[in-house]
Amino acid sequence: MTNWSGDPDDIYSSLGVKRVITASGTTTQYGGSKMRPEIMEAMNKAASMMVNIDDLNRAASKAIADATGAEAGFVSGGSASGLVLQAAAVVAGSDPARMRRLPDTTGMKNEIIIHRSHRFPYDQCYLSVGAKFVEIGDGRRCYPWEMEAAFTENTAAAAYLFSNFTSRRAMPFPEFCEIAHSHGVPVIVDAASYVPPRGNLKRFTAEGADMVIYSGGKAVRGPQGTGILCGRQDLIDAAFANASPHQFIGRSAKVAKEEIIGLLAALEIFVNEDEEAEMARLRRMCQQVVDALVEVPGLRVTLEHDPYNYLTPHTVLQFTPEWRGPDRNEVWQAMADGDPPVYLHNIHNPDELAVDAINLDDEELVFPWPDEDKLRLQRNGVSWTAVSGWPASDKNPARAGPFKDAFRHNFVLVYGTHGTREENAWSLAKARFDADTWWYRGNGKAVIVADRDFDASDDRDRSVIVYGHADVNSAWRHLLADSPVQVRRGLVQVGGRTLAGDDLSIMMVRPRPDSDVASVGVVAGTGIVGMRSVNFMPYF
Repeated sequence: MTNWSGDPDDIYSSLGVKRVITASGTTTQYGGSKMRPEIMEAMNKAASMMVNIDDLNRAASKAIADATGAEAGFVSGGSASGLVLQAAAVVAGSDPARMRRLPDTTGMKNEIIIHRSHRFPYDQCYLSVGAKFVEIGDGRRCYPWEMEAAFTENTAAAAYLFSNFTSRRAMPFPEFCEIAHSHGVPVIVDAASYVPPRGNLKRFTAEGADMVIYSGGKAVRGPQGTGILCGRQDLIDAAFANASPHQFIGRSAKVAKEEIIGLLAALEIFVNEDEEAEMARLRRMCQQVVDALVEVPGLRVTLEHDPYNYLTPHTVLQFTPEWRGPDRNEVWQAMADGDPPVYLHNIHNPDELAVDAINLDDEELVFPWPDEDKLRLQRNGVSWTAVSGWPASDKNPARAGPFKDAFRHNFVLVYGTHGTREENAWSLAKARFDADTWWYRGNGKAVIVADRDFDASDDRDRSVIVYGHADVNSAWRHLLADSPVQVRRGLVQVGGRTLAGDDLSIMMVRPRPDSDVASVGVVAGTGIVGMRSVNFMPYF
């Protein structure tokens, strides 16, 4: 028997359903959004009491009007249902005879003007009541005269879409509203996914919209099957008349009393929430992804946040022509096939994936992956081959560089004592300076030891920073004897090439040969001039 009172994992796993990690934002297919505990508590209490649904809807209308600045509001059965009710309201109004005939719109105004560039998968909801589209523009832009020419005696409304990655060459919204209103035609808006910012809840009605639909799930985090429909009183009344609990075309999108209460509670919390703090949290999480992937060759990784396409912070992964790994779709599929499945954002540009952290917590952002389920890929020229593991001497995901990789794994700073007086003094001073900097910036303690006291057999998984070249620091022969880069007094050898001089500065990181996770960092010069030059090379 299913343990309905257990934790979420128990409930779903008992039905054979996997938990997923949603890094695609508030995608309905992957669960929508996570409701706040306060919402679930309010819904649970509301479910245990009976009320008149018409009375509840009238009270909800006032609450939505307060939150959106509109004349009235209605809780619809999701955003798509809100589109159906918008169309029903402008085509049939509140006339029961007309309402009963839908989707037969014979003799009714049934044309909806819409930008060709604003056609989208859910616009079918407008057509479901028997409406027809009159498209304007050429798919990229639209001129006022094109809209003016579209009005006929059958025009019922003009529809406008606010959505990520929609063409910004459509007519400006205020001008669109002005032209529609000059013909006595209402403007209906789909802005389902266009909050936050919270200011958008009031923006569109203030700019001229007559009806607007927002998702009640998504960022508002109310019940996923709810929508926030707001606008002119007469049009909201018409939408209400066409909707459940009434026996007309909107009946199929019934909203339960506890869902209405859950939406109102979520909306109240949402509008009073600290948006700046919320965005800062999401930026911090997305920046972690940027920091983890920014040095992957061929991958352009950026943090994006703007008023049009990325309304909340996103980490965007662009697969450039230099990328030599699995293609974008293969990467997405590999993540989706994992355990747990991880869904990345993949509906924007065709060469991009993105991480939208709005539904992630810190544990999900960096989640443990069972070792036996890891897919390890090794690059061979221009192709990738699956391997069981990597040699400890190679770079790998545990220690892929850059230089700051050496300052991990409880690192130790080893200064040299076998050089000239000046070289030894510089080596100790530089190690002390780095330890002080680490304490000041990282709030952490760093251990400093002399090379003569360093025992490579102790703490093999500690990273080591070696100060001074091979003639100064004896730790070199224990940790870097096989390095393809060798630094001695007066010269640097890189493979078969030798560079001479006492003014060369060197910073490098190598895998620690006796460890699978630790690294060895080198801070050195070929002479005292080169060593002192390193002081001007920041690495924190």
